[in-house]
Amino acid sequence: MATNKNPKTPIYRRVKDICVDMYTSDAAVEKRLLHGKVFLNSDKGEILFAQNAPRGPRSVEIGRTLHSRYVRRPDGAYTVTFRCMGNEKNLRELLLAEVREIATMIKADVERRAI
Repeated sequence: MATNKNPKTPIYRRVKDICVDMYTSDAAVEKRLLHGKVFLNSDKGEILFAQNAPRGPRSVEIGRTLHSRYVRRPDGAYTVTFRCMGNEKNLRELLLAEVREIATMIKADVERRAI
């Protein structure tokens, strides 16, 4: 195998007369970009492609405040992440006000999802 002396130019290798086996989760894969793993076996003249499993449900951001971000997880629970500097002025009062705001927004999200 050739070594690449200039890392900015990739090395290309043309492979001919190869049999391709594809393992996919979808039946219709024509003209679609697929993510997965490829195994090249030059000795046998075959390529094996295995598509990655589809991603599950994702977390949804509900909102942000000056010091926090809150999301609804796929299991229905809510997660809040706080970030602040310890030397901020009136930090305790600001964070307490933000917690009230977060509780209000989460309650509104629960009501909106129930409809």
